[in-house]
Amino acid sequence: MPPSLALLLCVGFIAWLFHRDMKQRKASSAALWIPGAWLVLLGSRPVSYWLSHFGIQSGATSALEGNPIDIWIFLALILGAVVVLVRRGFAWGSFARMNKALILIYAYLAVSAVWADYSVPTLKRAIKDFGSVLVALVLLTERDPVGAIRTVFVRVSYLLFPLSVVFIKYFPDIGRTPSRGGENLFCGVCEHKSGLGVMVFVIGQLILFDLLEMRRERGARMQRTEEWIRYGMVGMCFWLLSTCNSASALISFVLGCLILWGTTRSLRLGNPKRMVVRGLAVLVGVALVETTFDASTAILEALGRSPSLTGRTLIWELAKEAQHHPLLGTGYYSFWDTAGAEMIIERWGGALRTTHNGYLEMYLDGGLVGVGLLILLLLVWGRRSVKRMLGGSLFGRMTLMFWVLAVIFNNSEALFFRLNPLWFTLLLTMIECPFPARSAEVVPVLPTDDTGTLARDWQTNLSTSNAGGTAVHA
Repeated sequence: MPPSLALLLCVGFIAWLFHRDMKQRKASSAALWIPGAWLVLLGSRPVSYWLSHFGIQSGATSALEGNPIDIWIFLALILGAVVVLVRRGFAWGSFARMNKALILIYAYLAVSAVWADYSVPTLKRAIKDFGSVLVALVLLTERDPVGAIRTVFVRVSYLLFPLSVVFIKYFPDIGRTPSRGGENLFCGVCEHKSGLGVMVFVIGQLILFDLLEMRRERGARMQRTEEWIRYGMVGMCFWLLSTCNSASALISFVLGCLILWGTTRSLRLGNPKRMVVRGLAVLVGVALVETTFDASTAILEALGRSPSLTGRTLIWELAKEAQHHPLLGTGYYSFWDTAGAEMIIERWGGALRTTHNGYLEMYLDGGLVGVGLLILLLLVWGRRSVKRMLGGSLFGRMTLMFWVLAVIFNNSEALFFRLNPLWFTLLLTMIECPFPARSAEVVPVLPTDDTGTLARDWQTNLSTSNAGGTAVHA
C-alpha cells in the first residue's frame, strides 16, 4: 500500500473513532482540550520536530533552553490550566495543605536552581514539570473527574496508537530510528522505543479501565460497538509493545493487569486487608529470592536481555562516580549539563541524557536530600493508594496499580519528575484535590463500586473547616 494512502486511511479511521466517542459521551467541559493536548505532547515528539520534518523553521534548539516553539506551547497550556483553575475558584491553600510532601519536593527542586551551574534553565525546568500538576488539576476539578480522565486518555489513544502503527510500517524515517549498533528501533510517534513503550502501556491501562467501566454501564444501543473498539485498541497496544521490543513496558502492562485482577478478586472475597498483608509478604519473599539466588539475571536472560540491562548498569556506575555533590545534588535536571557528565555522554555517542533509573536520577538532581524527599513522597502515596484501593472503586484499584508500576518501572527508566505519561498519570491518581469554592457550579459525580454504592475513597467532606472549600480524594 502506498504510504500516502495508508496515512489517508489512518486519518479517516481516527476521525471515525472520534466521531463515535463524541456521539457516545459528551466532554464535561471545553477545558479538556488542555490535558488532552498536554498528554499528546508527553506521549509523542515535540511540536518543533513535526514542524521541522515538514520543512517549517521553528528556531534553533539548545540543550539548555530547548526550542522556543515548544517552550511557548507548554507555557500556553500551563497558563491555560491556571486560568481554568482560577475561574473555578480553586482552593490553592487547601491543595498545598493536602499535598505537603509533593509541594515540599517541588519547592526543593526549584530551590536547587540556586546551586545549579545554570540557575535560570534549572528553575524553568522545575516550573515546566510542575505544569503537569496544574494540568492534572484541570481534570480533577471537572464535574466527573473519572469520566474526564477516561475521555481524555481514550481519545488520545485514538490519535497516537494508529499513527504509531502507520509510521512504523509505512514511514520509516519517522517511525524508526537507528540504534548505536545500526539496528532499527521502532518508535512510532515517539523519539525512542522506550518512550513508545511507556506511552502505550500507560494509556493501554486506561483503555482497559474504560472498557471495564463500559461493561459495568452496558445498556446503550451503541455500547457493543464501543466495546469492540476498545478491544481493538488493546490489541493495537500489544502489537506496539511487542514491535518496539520494550520488555520493561510489556512486563509492566501484564503486571498491571495482574494487580488489577488480584485486587478485584481480593475485594470480592471480602478481606482486602488480608490481601494487603499477603502482598507485602510476597514482595519481601521476592526480595529474599533475588538476594539469595539472583533471580533477575535468569529472567532477563530468558527475555533475551543482558543482565546489565542493555548497558544501564554501566551508566549507573559512571553516573555515581561523576556525582560530586552527594548531599544536595547538581540541581534539578542539571547533571547532564555539567562537566562530570561529559565523559558519559561521549561514550554513548552524545545522545544520552538519562541514567534510565528514576531513583539515581533524583540522587543526581537533588542528592541524598532529594532521594529522602522522594522516598517520603512514595511512602505517603503508597499509603494513600492502599486506602483508596480498600475503598472498593475500580479507580481506587487503578491508583494502587499505577503506584506499584511507577515504583518498579523507575528501576529501569527515569520517569519521576519528568514530562512523560506515567508521571502525569501518577499525579492524576495520587493528588488530593479540594473542590472549587464555587461548589454550586461544580458538583462532582462520584464513581460507584461494583455493588453500586458510593466508593468510600471518593466521599465528599462537607465540612468547611477551611476557607478553601471541601475536599475530594481523586
